[in-house]
Amino acid sequence: MPKGLYITATGPMTGKSAIALGAMQLLSRSMRKVAFFRPIINEPLWDDRDPDINLMLEYFKLNMDYADTFAYTQREARQIINQGSRNLLIEHIIQKYKKLLETHDFVLCVGTDFLAKDPVFEFELNAEIAANLGCPVILVTSGYNVSAEDIRESLQITMDSLKPHALDVVATIINRRNLSQTELDELRGQFSTDDRPALIYSVPNDPTIVRVTIDKDTVEGGEAHMDYGAVRKRYKNQASLS
Repeated sequence: MPKGLYITATGPMTGKSAIALGAMQLLSRSMRKVAFFRPIINEPLWDDRDPDINLMLEYFKLNMDYADTFAYTQREARQIINQGSRNLLIEHIIQKYKKLLETHDFVLCVGTDFLAKDPVFEFELNAEIAANLGCPVILVTSGYNVSAEDIRESLQITMDSLKPHALDVVATIINRRNLSQTELDELRGQFSTDDRPALIYSVPNDPTIVRVTIDKDTVEGGEAHMDYGAVRKRYKNQASLS
């Protein structure tokens, strides 16, 4: 079984932080030492700390140094890439990830927040990082004010763009959208293969789920609308397929 999982969004405002809380809750129940890692964070606005990292450290009482929970800020990463040193950026991220694996049973990784001006660049960078870390991926997309047909077309483009990276997408979460069972079945049918059903779920636009706080109901709410058991089974099976 892989020892890492990468949660990435397809764009801004997807609510991936709430999904990450649910994932961490599940992992913490079954593993003794789970690390949290964000390869690239935004420039901190207060307290010199990333709010998502701070939330994870405090709520789950993770015994980690803050400096070990990320590799670069957005500005640092952009400067390194603009200097033509993209490979060095990826290598340093891999080194920090491997260091966490030396002292933890599992590492939950969360991608960028898509607050910069180039979402396509960020999406590709997250895919490249996940591929180099060897992590299966949970994909989070927003369904807010979007039709089921537009969601389908967007997911098709997203899946096509991930193919060059050979990523194992263990689940797709359509956040802030209450899709009907028929709509979900149609999506699953489109993205399933003969030997592998697609795990696609929707999470309603519920403020108690979307808003990220350290409230216990918020954490559990992120789990309530998706079958993490199925994701876990898929995740374990990945080890036998690799």
